[in-house]
Amino acid sequence: MNTHICPVCGYDRLIDPPSNFTICPSCGTEFEYDDAFSTHAQLRATWLKSGAKWWSPLDPEPPQWEPYSQVNNVIDALPIWTALRYVPQLITGGLADLNTIYGQPPPSRLEALGTPPRQLRTAQAA
Repeated sequence: MNTHICPVCGYDRLIDPPSNFTICPSCGTEFEYDDAFSTHAQLRATWLKSGAKWWSPLDPEPPQWEPYSQVNNVIDALPIWTALRYVPQLITGGLADLNTIYGQPPPSRLEALGTPPRQLRTAQAA
């Protein structure tokens, strides 16, 4: 059986493609209705802000379901130019918007830039 990935939450077990009013059991997005006036990124941010809870009352939540990990299915697949739009926020310290991407408290500025604070201090002291 072929499965499809939800472009909103990254759920990778959609039976039908995300079109023709298919509803994702994970985030509840109804394709061609909910995404008619909102982008997938906006729908993702809303779902993450609301706690990234399993949506479907009929389909059981998969065992060991991890919503924040599944979001990586779509975040990692974004074109590089989309990911790069967050770089100015990282440099200027506007990390609060990363909360809407990952659904968790934003990392410190140094963590976001990929430099552990201890390594940075060591490099500066040398």
